[in-house]
Amino acid sequence: MGMSVTNMRAELLKAYPDSVSWKGKVTTWPERQVIAVYNSFIKNGTFQKRAKINKAKRMKQKIVNGYPENYQFNIFDYSGGNNE
Repeated sequence: MGMSVTNMRAELLKAYPDSVSWKGKVTTWPERQVIAVYNSFIKNGTFQKRAKINKAKRMKQKIVNGYPENYQFNIFDYSGGNNE
């Protein structure tokens, strides 16, 4: 059995923890929209990118073009795919 919609919603909220507007949107979305956005984030690697950015913010690192300043790029960053 897969992840529950409640857990998907919680993971989506973690992607942008400081955004009040994001929280408002995610909490009011119907279940189908939560599932669609969650699956899109998985497919596009958004969760991994946001985790790196959020970690950099917690460590007070500079963000350059959407990546932490000292980010080590890999082949998947350039190919646009995810590494699954």
